[in-house]
Order: sequence, then C-alpha cells, then structure tokens
Amino acid sequence: MFNLILVDRGRLTNYLWGFIGCATWLIVVIMNHLVGDIFAQIFYVTMQFVGVWVWQRQLDRQEKKRV
Repeated sequence: MFNLILVDRGRLTNYLWGFIGCATWLIVVIMNHLVGDIFAQIFYVTMQFVGVWVWQRQLDRQEKKRV
C-alpha cells in the first residue's frame, strides 16, 4: 500500500519499498518451496531495478530538455 502511495506522488523511492516487499516474499516462498512463486518473485525483484533505470533515464531526458 505504501508503495502505491509513493508511485502516485511520483517518488523514485517507491522502488526501494517494492524491492523490500518482493525480496521479503521471495525469502518466504523459497522457504516454502513454492516454485511458481519463486520465479514470479525473481521477476518482480529484477523489474524493480529495471524500473529505477527507466525512471532515472526519463528524469535525465526531462532535465536535458529544460536546459
């Protein structure tokens, strides 16, 4: 829920909270041997980094347009 509020406000820190949530759930599903969820959470954890990279690129482009 907190992550969604940060996304709504346009905060880049939402990816940190998303990573924490996905990583925590990844640990839980690994301990319970839930193979399908393991692959899904690995994907979500990876996409947190991709999201930061894409968002940062977009911010850099906007700053270059202003100058």
